[in-house]
Amino acid sequence: ILANEYQTTPAIAKTKIANKQAVDLSQTAPVIKWVEKTGGSSTRQVIKPTAEAISSVTQLSDLNVNEQYMYICTTKSFNSENAIYSLENCSLKDPTTLDYSGDTKYYYLEEYMKYTPTNSKIYVARNNRGRTVFQVTGATKTTSTQTTDGITYATNVYNLSCITLTETEFETDKSDKGLYQAADDYGTTYYYRGNVKNNIVSFAGFYWQIVRINGDSSIRLMYNGKVKNASGVNQFINNRTYQFNSKNTDPAYVGYMYGNPDGTTFDEVHTNTTSSTIKTAIDSWYKTNIADKGYSSYVSNAVGFCGDRTLRSGDGISTSANSVFGALGSQFTCPNKERDLYTTTDSSIGNKALTYPVGLITNDELVFAGMNYSHVNKLAWAYSTQEYWTMSPNSFDPTWGGAFGAFQYGNGYIAGIHVGASYGARPVINLKSDVKITEGIGTANDPFVVETN
Repeated sequence: ILANEYQTTPAIAKTKIANKQAVDLSQTAPVIKWVEKTGGSSTRQVIKPTAEAISSVTQLSDLNVNEQYMYICTTKSFNSENAIYSLENCSLKDPTTLDYSGDTKYYYLEEYMKYTPTNSKIYVARNNRGRTVFQVTGATKTTSTQTTDGITYATNVYNLSCITLTETEFETDKSDKGLYQAADDYGTTYYYRGNVKNNIVSFAGFYWQIVRINGDSSIRLMYNGKVKNASGVNQFINNRTYQFNSKNTDPAYVGYMYGNPDGTTFDEVHTNTTSSTIKTAIDSWYKTNIADKGYSSYVSNAVGFCGDRTLRSGDGISTSANSVFGALGSQFTCPNKERDLYTTTDSSIGNKALTYPVGLITNDELVFAGMNYSHVNKLAWAYSTQEYWTMSPNSFDPTWGGAFGAFQYGNGYIAGIHVGASYGARPVINLKSDVKITEGIGTANDPFVVETN
């Protein structure tokens, strides 16, 4: 693989990689500049409670009576670094009373009703920053009812005529591409970054993308489907999505495995006794498609998968306060190997909690691949048009849905979402360093082929 990168010996390739300039992980790879793009016309709906419902329904009693109206803004700006629109000069307005023929423009992004279990109240979730906003050009209103978490109430339904405002790529620096080196828990790792096209492997009847060569020379692969050039849900096992965890009301559930949600110490809550929903699915897939078909001998049991639960803020226990977990994408080493480096009993390090040597990609590995939280990037090799999970915890936020995990967002960046959401599962395995590649140059149409005779 190293020789293929430069069409030379592995030793010379390593020297060339070591001499590359330092990677700026605060930027995507490739670095992309964005400009505004005006899309087509569309019709949309925003549903808000009526004034009568706000005054009579107990679960709506925290709302101001003006929440019967929409949150409308008259000023927008666009950031070419991250393709994000920001809306300002916003207030609650009845869109049916506005004059759309004048010079003033009216914008909104999104708002919807959500229920908070901690106080049994419904609130309005809204955002005035995002990568797609809508200019309202006309509005009518009808009335209806809506049910939020079992609570039914009367609503105003605003039917909107809109122009969609989104983004398009304008200028790209594609120089940051290829193999780079860094330190991991096993030595020097060589990882793919940017818009690379030569990291595809055919193994066990499936296609995989090489994430990196680990420090012990094993090869880390991420599942990429049953067919060449797969995209979207076809890159996921069973061509479907999975919850990360079926429960999300406790910080325990950020873990790939977790302990006692009722525990009173961090160690009790975050020990590795129970598999998450997605781990159960990944293990089942591995058993059926790798172990039971005789491919286990090609997979390394020595290398682990980091689900970093180190705390950046909060206590990691409380269900009424926020906690933030893990790194934001700056390292391949796992800070707490005894707890968070998921390994099998055959490994010399880690928690030795895995039955099968399989996991998911990490938030950090996506950042090194060229993606991040702040910028849109749809050209890095790890990008998919459909969302898929990492195994990295993100946070616990009791207001916005409880336990959050990190995932690759189809809009082109990394984000956090509550673990009860359903996204793609893409297993990650490590091929042993002595596997034989019998043909191919790593492209989608001519992948590396692993000999499995």
